[in-house]
Amino acid sequence: MATPLEYANLPTGRRTAARVRGAILAAGVIFTLLGLVFVYWPPLFATFGLPELVGLFGTPFAPVNFVSDRPVWYAIADPDFGPRYWALGTVYLGVVLLGQWVLLCPAGSWRPRVSPDAKPAKLAALGGAFVATLLSIGLLATILEVGGHSARLSTHDVIRGTGYPEVVQDFRALWVVMAVVWVFWTTILAGYFRTVDHRTAVSKVLRWVLTGSVLNVLAAAPVQATKSGDCFCARGSYTGLVFGLTAALWLFGPAVLLLYYRELRRASH
Repeated sequence: MATPLEYANLPTGRRTAARVRGAILAAGVIFTLLGLVFVYWPPLFATFGLPELVGLFGTPFAPVNFVSDRPVWYAIADPDFGPRYWALGTVYLGVVLLGQWVLLCPAGSWRPRVSPDAKPAKLAALGGAFVATLLSIGLLATILEVGGHSARLSTHDVIRGTGYPEVVQDFRALWVVMAVVWVFWTTILAGYFRTVDHRTAVSKVLRWVLTGSVLNVLAAAPVQATKSGDCFCARGSYTGLVFGLTAALWLFGPAVLLLYYRELRRASH
């Protein structure tokens, strides 16, 4: 009977493994591109008349303009809407990619690689803590939505030129909570990273993020589907879905790199 190592050396096994890796890579690229389109969709549909999709609207990363201490959503018709939203979306994606980068770079190197002989970089805790913050806030927003408290934390009434109260979103309270949660997770991960090597740290973070993203989506999806009576993007469960899916896409880069290095190690033995 052939051993697992002998099976790995069979031509059929190698071809199957190559197809699986190719399918994973293709799926990752496709979903990453869909994520990019989703983030930038609002200015695209404002420019080209495409079907409406709100992107980051409704989440704490929504473009908010503070005028006279009143947070006002940028209207689609506002001439400054497109440039500001493109800038905001780029910052959001930049932080996501930077989080991947600093996690994948071991101490003393700026080249992404997974090393069993090095410690995680100090900035790696910040990168891992960012996606942990997204998951924590997404789950918190979904729980608040279930209890009917999400709108109280992120909206309030303002009086505009019409003289009638208008509900606008104000995420300043959530920004404070996010900052506190980011510091908390950074402290936790920094302490943990001091005790393990780089490869172990990356593997553990990816497992935690995978679990958290699945939990976020499973919790937020039914809440989002059953709630009614208001804009779907104004619900806390929408934030849970967006942040949970962002974390899932965040996994793609590091996970593919781990797969690549694992195959290199197998080929060298």
